[in-house]
Amino acid sequence: MSTFGGSNRPTVGHHFSSLLLCPQRAWLDYHGDRSAKAKPPNYLSKLQQEGLEHERRVCEQCFPDAIRIPDMGTDEERAALTIEAMRAGTPAILQPYFMRQGGRGIPDIISLVGRSSTSPVGFQYRIGELKLATSLTTSHVMQVAWYHELLKEIQGDGVDEAFFILGDMRHRTVSMSDVHSTFERCKHELLALRRDAVGPKAHLCQWCKSCPWREVCVPELTSRDDVSLLPGVSRRLACKLKEAGIETWQQVVLLENSQMEQFGFDWRELAHIRESGKKLANGDAVLRYSIKSIEIRNLRALCIEFVEGYRGTDGHPLPRAFWIESSNGPECIPIADNGNWFSKISEYVMAHGVALYGATDTVAFLKLIRNEERRGIDCVDILDVVETIVHGPIRGLELGNVMHLAEPESALPQSTRERVVGLRTVINWLAGSGDCAA
Repeated sequence: MSTFGGSNRPTVGHHFSSLLLCPQRAWLDYHGDRSAKAKPPNYLSKLQQEGLEHERRVCEQCFPDAIRIPDMGTDEERAALTIEAMRAGTPAILQPYFMRQGGRGIPDIISLVGRSSTSPVGFQYRIGELKLATSLTTSHVMQVAWYHELLKEIQGDGVDEAFFILGDMRHRTVSMSDVHSTFERCKHELLALRRDAVGPKAHLCQWCKSCPWREVCVPELTSRDDVSLLPGVSRRLACKLKEAGIETWQQVVLLENSQMEQFGFDWRELAHIRESGKKLANGDAVLRYSIKSIEIRNLRALCIEFVEGYRGTDGHPLPRAFWIESSNGPECIPIADNGNWFSKISEYVMAHGVALYGATDTVAFLKLIRNEERRGIDCVDILDVVETIVHGPIRGLELGNVMHLAEPESALPQSTRERVVGLRTVINWLAGSGDCAA
C-alpha cells in the first residue's frame, strides 16, 4: 500500500469504470499491491479477446490507413510520437498516448476533424472508442470524457463530441458538454480517492465476483462476517448499522423487523434477508433475488462446439455441433443443413428449457433457432443469471471453485463435452440456493 497519504499512480481511463462499480475498487487501483490482483475469470478473458478482435476488424474496415503508436518506450516517447503524428495531420491514430502530471490516457483512436489555425498542433481531432457492447454505459462515456479532456490540453478547444463504434457496427456520437457535470463529479471523487491513504473499505456487491481485487476484499469481508454479506445492505445502510455498533450479519438477522425498518431496510425484503442469513450459516450460495429452484434445476445443459479458427461472414464464431445432456451423459448432435438437429434438440429441451453458458453460446443458439424459423424453446444464459442473481462469494466457497467447471482452461473442441458437465454443476449449485420461490 502507498504511504504519506497519496498514490504515485496516475489517473487513467479505467479508474472511472472502477469508481462507478465500487469506490473501493478504484481506491485499490490507485493504492493496492498489484501482485495481489486475481486473474480475470475465463469468460471475461474470452470477452476481452473478442473485444480485441472487434477492434481489429473495425480498424481494418474503417481506418485502413491509420498509424499506430507503439506500446513500447517511455511515457514521454509515446506522448511525443502522438503529438508528432497529430502535427502531421495523420487521418487516424490508433492507441494515441496522452500524458500530464498525475494523468494518462490511451483511447482506441483519434480521427482527424480538420485544420485549425488556433490549435497548437495545427489540426483538430476527436476521440473514438470501439466497444464490443451494443449499447453505451455511463462508464464508457466517462472514460471517453477523460480522454477528451487530455486531448483538449494538446490541441485546445474546438471539438465537443466523441464517437463510438459498437459491436453491431452502429456509430454513436456523444456531446462532451452534455456529460460535463457528471464527469467533473466523478473526476473529483477519483482525485479524493487518490489522496486518501485509508480508502472507503471493502463492501460486498454484485461486481465482486469478477473484480481483480476480489482476493483482497472477500477474505477480509468473510473473516469479519461483514454486514454486506447479506443482500440488500447498501454502503450507506452498512455505515448506519456500524454507527449503531452492528458489525456482523449475525447481528443484523437477530434484529426485530421494526428495528430493521428503522435502519432503512425495505420491509418487503425482510423475509429474504433472514433466509439469506440461514444460507450463510449453512454455507450455501446467497442470492440477491429469489428464484424458482425447480425450474432452474430442470433446465437441460447445452454447450456449442465451434469451428476452430473460423468465423462466419458476420464475424461471429461458426457453430458445428451441440453437446447436450442425455440419460447416457453428454451427447453430440452435429449441426446439419437439413435441420434434423432441431428435432433432436427438441426431444431433450422442449419440456424443460435449455441452459447455456455465456453470451457467445447463447447468441449462437438463438441465431440458429431464428434461422430455422423455429420457436418454443426457453433459453437461459446461466452466466448472466449468476452475474445478476448471485450476491457474491461466500465463506469456504469461492464462486470460482464452481464456475471453473464450466470454464475449462482448454480451448480444444473436446472440452465442450466437459463444459456440459461443468454447466450442470453450476445449475445444481444455483438451484440449491433457490428454495424461496419468487
